[in-house]
Amino acid sequence: MAQTAANTIRLNCGIAARHVEMIADAALSPGYLCRRTTTGANTCAKHATAGGIAECLIACEDVLRSKTIDDAYAADDPVQLVIPQKGDIVLLKLAAAATAVTRAHTLESAGDGTVRIYAAGVRLFQVVEAVDNSAGATEVFVKAAVL
Repeated sequence: MAQTAANTIRLNCGIAARHVEMIADAALSPGYLCRRTTTGANTCAKHATAGGIAECLIACEDVLRSKTIDDAYAADDPVQLVIPQKGDIVLLKLAAAATAVTRAHTLESAGDGTVRIYAAGVRLFQVVEAVDNSAGATEVFVKAAVL
């Protein structure tokens, strides 16, 4: 399937979606599922528990510094994040060489900031647009709705 041509992580977020800024504990990319860290009062890192419970905290493009969804954050950079609500549609990162996903799939955390097909953890998202990255050498975006 063709990759979604979008230039924002927040595709269809309602008025209830909150936006926050935190400091990156380590390098991360827009579209990563993130978590709050305990290393600082206002820091975040990639979600690190595969299949685990996660606050829906997603790194966005840094429009305040003229960055795009393709521009990664370095450690100690201020990170723009969105906390979408149920039903909101966002772009998430799917790992390189990940199994193809279809609209029938739900997604969970892969434990490295990316998402994967639900296996046995916590269902967080529903795929909105199919993506086949099984032969891909890099991460790609997948359009998904918050459950």
